[in-house]
Amino acid sequence: MSTVPVVGTELGRDCLQCGCPLLITVLEFYAGSPPALTGSRESFVDCRNGCSGVIEQPVGIDISRY
Repeated sequence: MSTVPVVGTELGRDCLQCGCPLLITVLEFYAGSPPALTGSRESFVDCRNGCSGVIEQPVGIDISRY
């Protein structure tokens, strides 16, 4: 059984730093017949504002100064 990676883009979350919508590249892995999702991973975050594109508040770090 082989695993097939599929690249997609997830919308709907805003950057915690600037509030702009984020484009998040998601890798999804499918296996079997018929193909079933076996896992997924966020791999790249892009913010239109040019900031670092923060998805989650890092523990112990104040992101408001970046």
